[in-house]
Amino acid sequence: GNQGNQGAQGPQGPQGPQGPQGNQGNQGNQGNQGNQGNQGNQGAQGAAGPVNLYVKSATGNNLVSVTCNTGDVATGGGASNNQQNEINITRPLGGSATTAPTGWQGQAGGTGNPVTVFVVCAKLT
Repeated sequence: GNQGNQGAQGPQGPQGPQGPQGNQGNQGNQGNQGNQGNQGNQGAQGAAGPVNLYVKSATGNNLVSVTCNTGDVATGGGASNNQQNEINITRPLGGSATTAPTGWQGQAGGTGNPVTVFVVCAKLT
């Protein structure tokens, strides 16, 4: 005879077991470059550089001056004599309120007495 009508759909079956893990995918494209980072802290101050000092002297009578080499500055000085006269002047020479002195002056006991004047200079050139 003739084929019969299709029967009603049956109930859904139970879930099947999990399948095996798939293969790893391809590596993605490289991302965009990030923003520049913040500026770092200031480093510690470096060690002081070397100081090159030298001494010059001049001997004479009355007010005696001695100067550093051109471009260098005086860092100190003094005066002496060998006749035990009082040193009545010992002072920086040159410079101003904003620039360093460039020499030294000295005088012992007034006019006519011998004096030796010393200047300590810092070599800048």
